[in-house]
Amino acid sequence: MITVAPRVSGQVIKLNIDDNQEVSEGDLLLEIDPNDYIAKLKEAKAKLEEPLLNGSRQRWSRMN
Repeated sequence: MITVAPRVSGQVIKLNIDDNQEVSEGDLLLEIDPNDYIAKLKEAKAKLEEPLLNGSRQRWSRMN
């Protein structure tokens, strides 16, 4: 028996194994709710786009 630890934290939404069940490398043991990660990804994309939007606004205001 070995100890298994997740690479990321989060709310488990589905457990695909039973206690003491034998598993193989690559088996999907559980699913973590992706909503926190989706929200963080959207936030990161918005932060990347912000300078682009600000630059577009500045160019637009100079043209008018």
